[in-house]
Order: sequence, then C-alpha cells, then structure tokens
Amino acid sequence: LEVSRMKNKTVSAIFTNAALSFLLSLGGILCLTTAFEIEISRTVLAAHCCVWSLGSCFLLTRPRGGWLILLGAFLLYALRLWYKTDLVDQVLQLCYNISRIFASAYGFGWLGKPTGVESVALPLYLWGSITALVTGWSITKGRFTAVAVLFSLLPLSLCLVLTDTIPA
Repeated sequence: LEVSRMKNKTVSAIFTNAALSFLLSLGGILCLTTAFEIEISRTVLAAHCCVWSLGSCFLLTRPRGGWLILLGAFLLYALRLWYKTDLVDQVLQLCYNISRIFASAYGFGWLGKPTGVESVALPLYLWGSITALVTGWSITKGRFTAVAVLFSLLPLSLCLVLTDTIPA
C-alpha cells in the first residue's frame, strides 16, 4: 500500500492521473450532450474538466492540507454558480428536457419544469467538474475506483436506455 501511494506522487503519475480524470469527466458529458442534442461550449467544458482534474491530482498529493484547499475552492465555485447564475432554473430545464424524451419513449412522468432558459450548460459544466474532482481523488488516493466509474458512467447511462438517442 505504501508503494502505491509513492507511485502517485511522481510528476508523471500526477499528469497521467489528471489525464485519465480529464478524459473520464469530459467523455461522459460529451456523450450526454450529443445524444440529447444539448448545445454547450466544448471548450468551456474541457476547461472545467481540465482545471478540476489537475487541481485534484496535484493538491491531493500534498501531505497535509491539499484536500482542504481543494474542497474550499470547489465550495466557493459551487456557491458562486448557485448565487450568481440561474443554475437552479437550468437544472430544472435540463431535467425537463431529458425526461420529456423518456416520457415519449417509455411513458414516464416528467421531471423538472420548463423554465424558459435558453442554455442548460451550467449543470453539465458542474457535473463534469464534480466527475473530474471525484475521479482525480479516487485515482490519486487509490481508493473507491467504483465511485469514479459511477460518476463518469451516470451521464452515459441516460443515453443507453433510449434506442433513438445515439451519442456521436
């Protein structure tokens, strides 16, 4: 176990962990956006995923305090999105858009409500950031890999149960 921890502290291991975290977080969100034809900026999504992947992999290798810095930064980021943007309306609109497709395919009820917002990108950027953060944490610490897989596959699982939405 001690050898495993030391391997994750080299610079090449940190960048490898960050690259894997970045690809898992970006891939899941991009599959969801292409399957449901959701318009987002791929550059902004990639930037969010990259920043949180690198941040989690670098800060979590510090012996003390790295996880506090990372948690504080993410909480400030989430609070900023909560108070300064229409994040709640976008989450409700995103749930409504996706559940409307499920309702037409399987007869499920609708979730969320139409809020009239034009973009639903912020919840997807936030989910990509959370996925990058969790994946970076689980890879760097060498624990709970199933959690990282769950966070990255959750957006993809929405695409798998519908036969008429195929990710690009």
